[in-house]
Amino acid sequence: MPVEASIGVTSQRVEESGGGGDLAVIEALVQSLVKALRAVQLYLPNNPMYEQALKNVTAAFEEVWRVTKELPLEITDTEMRWEEDVVYSQPSRSESVAWMLHQDGMSGVTFFPGVEQDEIVRFLVVVNRVRTLPPDAEDDLLTILWEEEFKYLRYTAIEAQDDDEGVIERSGEAAPVAESVRRELQQEVAEAAHNFVSIDDFDAGLYRLEPAEVAYLKSELSREYDQDLRANVLAILFDIFEAQKDSDVRTEVIEIMNRFVPHLLAAGDPTSVMYVLRESRVIRDRAEELLEEHAKALEELPAKLSDPDTFGRLMQALEDGGEGLNDEELEHLFAGLRPKIFDAALEWLPRLSKRMCSLLEDALLKMAIAKPEVLTSALSASQDEVVRMAVRFARTLVSPAVVPHLGRLFGHADTQLRAEVVKVLDVYGTSEAMNELEHALEDQDREIRIAAVRGLAKHRHEHVLATLEAMVSEGGLKDADLTEKKAFFEAYGVLAGASGIERLTTMLLPRGFMRRKEDPQTRACAAMALGTIGTDEALDALKRTGNDKDPLVRNAVNQAIREHTTK
Repeated sequence: MPVEASIGVTSQRVEESGGGGDLAVIEALVQSLVKALRAVQLYLPNNPMYEQALKNVTAAFEEVWRVTKELPLEITDTEMRWEEDVVYSQPSRSESVAWMLHQDGMSGVTFFPGVEQDEIVRFLVVVNRVRTLPPDAEDDLLTILWEEEFKYLRYTAIEAQDDDEGVIERSGEAAPVAESVRRELQQEVAEAAHNFVSIDDFDAGLYRLEPAEVAYLKSELSREYDQDLRANVLAILFDIFEAQKDSDVRTEVIEIMNRFVPHLLAAGDPTSVMYVLRESRVIRDRAEELLEEHAKALEELPAKLSDPDTFGRLMQALEDGGEGLNDEELEHLFAGLRPKIFDAALEWLPRLSKRMCSLLEDALLKMAIAKPEVLTSALSASQDEVVRMAVRFARTLVSPAVVPHLGRLFGHADTQLRAEVVKVLDVYGTSEAMNELEHALEDQDREIRIAAVRGLAKHRHEHVLATLEAMVSEGGLKDADLTEKKAFFEAYGVLAGASGIERLTTMLLPRGFMRRKEDPQTRACAAMALGTIGTDEALDALKRTGNDKDPLVRNAVNQAIREHTTK
């Protein structure tokens, strides 16, 4: 059963938090500790970066002691909490300091004034040392911390025992008995080495390692050579940028970053690219004495991804290895894209996975809303795939600015694309959209002509009435089949209304002995158009033809009357 062991006394608050300002101070300290831990890992103690990181920690503690006289932090596998507030969160375990401490059994740590003088450095060194311990090492974090005998630092550990639960509370100082035993043991070992160990006792031949030792050496060599140093290099560069206030130094770091991004993408490492973009935002807000030109350069760093070659590498890298990035990180990544990449991004959309496609499409929609000209430009692109995706975007956005560009696409060779344009203009339904839709009445494809005339009738675009009148009465539909004729006649009936009854009645009921009758299809379509008008005069004309000898005409008349009756 879990037993909570506490090394040191229980922390007691002597000052109450004053609100968001106090929380910000604690968060700043925790971030300084994380950066200092990274500095301990990357630099030697005489390195300026190492020294600056520890100075930042000391300064952060001084701010904290103005808020409270002790700082208890609760540690979970992903977070650190001060009282009920989260002051550190990192869901990625490979990058999480909280996870590193928690997996070694630490559930909490408390700092007291004075820890910043010496003990915090020893604490960070111990934590970094534990990171490099082999899996089968006898020592662990809690053991090494206990040996350090901290005075101004206490920690709480969760230990697993078979007995009942209990809280074991111990001082940070070594127990007198344990200290005595340890010293006696060290003395005995030293005496034994002096009295019995001699160089002459060893064989002059090569010492043979045990199999376990050989395996350990191989694993460590493999780990050393296989580790990706890019993250460390990037961290060093950002540390230099923050610590060095010299303008030339910062300019050079930014230039290196600009060259580094394509290299990372070529290596298929989108995670490091995301790290560069994330840290560039953080460093822009945090760096002291930052010149405006450097702030602008950091802000423009994501623009490097909008170069056509670089963008292609980004998309390929994300498809091959972007699973490690969550949706929020990808949204930030795509939000940094510039409008000049809009066409290339549209071309990539059909190739991406469903998740990646959805996130990129959302980013491009926002870009098109902010700058409609990118969508109008894409509608005129030479790549058919780009134009098809642009038409789809136009249907989603309903932007009046794209209507003339949609109308020009009726000259495109792709029948499916022209059919999609008809649907988009029908969705818009404006007078301008209907003016463009008129061009589709003369399209080569029958389905497009039918969809266009039905759309014009649905939105009652009276401007096309003269065109429809000429087509139904002057033989403009002589090569059309019955379905197409019916669609055009019904559209004429909708738009002409009562003014079209005389013309349609003449087609349906020719008068005079020698007058030529229209063909049955035309008469049947005229009957359906009269049914669409639906006035008493129109119905009278239909009823007079109810017993027509031609079955096609007779059925059309009866259907038109039934449909009017059921309305």
